[in-house]
Amino acid sequence: MPGVALAAGDWSQFQRDAAHTGAVTPGVQAPLKLAWDAEVPNGGPDRRFGLSPPILAGATVVAVGPTQVVGVDLATGQRRWAVPRDYGPSVPAASTELSGKPVLVYTEGFGPSPPGSSPAAPGATESVSAPPAAPSSTAASTSSPTAGGSPASGTHAFDSHIAAINVDTRAPLWDPIRLDRVSRTGVTIDNGVAFVGDDAGTVYAVDVATGRTRWTAETGGSLETPIAASDGRVFVSVQGTATTPAAVVGLKESDGSRVWRYEADREVLVTAPAVGGGSVVLGMAGISSTVVRALDAASGAERWSAPVNTAPTPVGAPALAPDAVLVQDVNSQIYRFDRVTGARSWDFALNDPAIRTSPVVSAGQVLVSSNDGRLVALDGGTGELVWRSAPSDGLLRNLLVTSDAVVVVRGGVHAGLVAFVHDPTGTLVRIASPTAIDPLRLIGGFAAAAVPLALLLLVTGRWLTARSGPAFAELDDGSAEEFGPSERDEP
Repeated sequence: MPGVALAAGDWSQFQRDAAHTGAVTPGVQAPLKLAWDAEVPNGGPDRRFGLSPPILAGATVVAVGPTQVVGVDLATGQRRWAVPRDYGPSVPAASTELSGKPVLVYTEGFGPSPPGSSPAAPGATESVSAPPAAPSSTAASTSSPTAGGSPASGTHAFDSHIAAINVDTRAPLWDPIRLDRVSRTGVTIDNGVAFVGDDAGTVYAVDVATGRTRWTAETGGSLETPIAASDGRVFVSVQGTATTPAAVVGLKESDGSRVWRYEADREVLVTAPAVGGGSVVLGMAGISSTVVRALDAASGAERWSAPVNTAPTPVGAPALAPDAVLVQDVNSQIYRFDRVTGARSWDFALNDPAIRTSPVVSAGQVLVSSNDGRLVALDGGTGELVWRSAPSDGLLRNLLVTSDAVVVVRGGVHAGLVAFVHDPTGTLVRIASPTAIDPLRLIGGFAAAAVPLALLLLVTGRWLTARSGPAFAELDDGSAEEFGPSERDEP
């Protein structure tokens, strides 16, 4: 697959750009076929943890694993490099350019209590049975060793920090920046500044060129989804608790000062934000409420709210087409809402679980993945299913789209990355959602069922008439009194 082209404004971070729009025009079109398969084994304790949502750094697909950052050639799927990483959450990196050179910014470290750590006395460094990072002849560690272990070993707890490397040389750009708590937001870059949040609610703004922290801001809750940035504002999703609702905070990109704070009515979970057309769009979920909301980006005022059947994928975000919002819920029901009014125009039920993924828009088609290992394309205008791949042996999640290819993270025994390209010999289909009501088909179905039923009743009725004679013959000659009192009163 030589010469894969990149879309304008390529997929440099989570859901393509700092606004997380999740849309590419022009983009690859279904029908699709498998182009390459790059196996990257799971890592961490018992090899349970896979890759982050993939991004592009030039023509290299980059994904973050628990103990390494991997670079794969977009055209061929061949591994270009792997960089050891302090054991930490597999969350998306972000790329940009400095003086014409591609650079990558990512987070590291689980802090003192990583998954799989053994009990330890307070203040002691806890160990974890994480496998070492995959060896690479060109890899250079960007981590700062902490007491009790080297960053490449993956066998000890590490502090949390932000790291940056030159993609061509893998050399560190600056010393890692220490974070107060674990970061699960991944990195968002806008106007040369990297934005990262931690699970104590702190947002960090770091100058990519110098590694200097420009500002920090407190948001008052746990941050677990990617931060969005657009038009001089930073938008942060704050998770709720049993006693506090979820919230969304708007900050000034220049100094981190708060512009507004929106608190949910009844919802405690909130997805990553997507920003466009002056709106911040998010999915929210609580015990009795699962909705998509659009907030005014300038004021935080609610523009519209629309219900969905189950919670939107919590580790994901809506996608924004020029005139629509696309949302995927945890049962893989896909919804299209009008971007201005929030009116639902269609939905399609795939009826398969999906938690850690987002829909994307590629040249008018909506591409989605789910736990059954299929990649699916829906017509963006009608919502009909037009193509789907054969099931694979592992779940698919988190899509990266260019004008010629779509790259997807695969889980399971053969975890890693797979790529699809347009298949000129393939065919499209037209399948309506199981939730769609087709009046003509519905009437036709009733008619088809009614004809044999009517014939059955006619035949049975004639047989019963021949056996029993006229019904209620006594009433015809005025002899109804022949029924005894008990029979007449019987219901």
